[in-house]
Amino acid sequence: MTLRIFEANRTATLQDVSWLRKAMGRELRALRLPVESLDDLQLAFSELATNAIIHGSPAPSFLDLAVDIDGSLLMITLSDDGGCFNGFHAACASVKESAISPEATSGRGVHIVQRAFDSMDYRPTEHGNVFVGRRSLRFSRAKILVVEDVQCLLTTYCEHLSHDFHPIGCTSLAEARSVIQTQRIDAVLTDFHLADGSGTCLLAEYDKLWPEASPPVILVSADKSPQIKDAALRFGAEFFVEKPVKREQLISTIRLALDRSMIRNARLTRSFGRHVDALVALAPPEQIGAYGLGVVAATAASGGGDILLHHRHEDFERLVIVDVMGHGVPAKAWAVAYAAIIKTLQQERALDAAGFLRKLSEIAWNDRSLESALATVMVLDINDVGATIASAGHPPPLVFGNETIRIPVGGPLLGVMPPCDYASTTIALNPGDRLVFFTDGIDPMDVAAGGAPPHWFLQAFETSRSFTLDRTLASVKRAAERALGPQPADDWLVAVLEKAAPR
Repeated sequence: MTLRIFEANRTATLQDVSWLRKAMGRELRALRLPVESLDDLQLAFSELATNAIIHGSPAPSFLDLAVDIDGSLLMITLSDDGGCFNGFHAACASVKESAISPEATSGRGVHIVQRAFDSMDYRPTEHGNVFVGRRSLRFSRAKILVVEDVQCLLTTYCEHLSHDFHPIGCTSLAEARSVIQTQRIDAVLTDFHLADGSGTCLLAEYDKLWPEASPPVILVSADKSPQIKDAALRFGAEFFVEKPVKREQLISTIRLALDRSMIRNARLTRSFGRHVDALVALAPPEQIGAYGLGVVAATAASGGGDILLHHRHEDFERLVIVDVMGHGVPAKAWAVAYAAIIKTLQQERALDAAGFLRKLSEIAWNDRSLESALATVMVLDINDVGATIASAGHPPPLVFGNETIRIPVGGPLLGVMPPCDYASTTIALNPGDRLVFFTDGIDPMDVAAGGAPPHWFLQAFETSRSFTLDRTLASVKRAAERALGPQPADDWLVAVLEKAAPR
């Protein structure tokens, strides 16, 4: 189910590009999108529209802009009636192969557009051009706060990091303080000596504001005296790096700092998880009416946001699968919150699958404590004939029978936009059919961005059609561990409902 968020048509002038950018930004800010998504999408639109006007031959006379949400995917469509850009795909490929120098002018616009979207389509038409960019609201790059009072160095660091991370640049401690008061940062890269103080001040500042999620801090300085390095490490910096800093060194140091932080968070998560696992434990029954049910799952080193809940109603049995965005203690805590809300809502017998999601979306939007807890949810109401399915941004399920079918069901993920009505799909299942549903951790990039399940996943089910359910699940788990590793980057969960042959 695709929802139109914004639509406008303007003449193709730079003044109207500015109007469209501001109007789109106003609509997007009314939603609960990650801050980096708003910045990236507005900047990418400006680059695309400006280039169409300046370089189009002939130049366009109008611009059409549309913004849609389809499940957990945000899509921007830009159309114009100008000359086609035959080199678009080649330009994207050449820019993707190498990093953009801070002094470069060629390729910078394409680089900005690539960074904003997880996937892009461009096609010339007989009437002009159509560009479609897609961005997952589930997957986001690590946010790196970069603090450097020399503007050219700040620009250089941000350019170095922009391909792998989401850098947020600040030229002073004052700017940095305003950022950390409103955003959760994954890591901090800061100069030791700043015009308005020492970069070490940020460690204490962040500990005050977010004591439960203090990020690793990397201090950079041209001062090579042992006293400076000792002071940096004594204040709690993860690493001390001497200037000048090369791109490869910068990226590898930040990745190592994030890895070490993840390990620390994993220990905290496991400690917290031992106390709350009973509330969200994966303990659905092995038999639901005429169906066998099997579940396999794995948790990331700092994960804990995937849950599967079961409830028995008079005329059907309900399964609810939830995938809370994020990792660590926050994801686990939000999963517990959703489990409690869902268990309470189950008592309202009049709610069908779509009505249940509508009610849950109202709570997710109006409860301020859930404001940062974006989650995909799928509801399956199961009876002897088949299942009625409703989805809030969750990956579509599959049916493996005589053929493999992807069930077209969708709706916006919870917490992004004001409550709306959800559609449901009812399917019939034949004896031997397997209804497979899963979280996007089986392929965090493509599935989270609306793509199909990976080849290894489909193959594991295709090659085990004749196996028992237990043997099939064991085969899927082995395939997942080969593809994702025994300790995956994201939580994943796979559940299978198999309709038994009548006795």
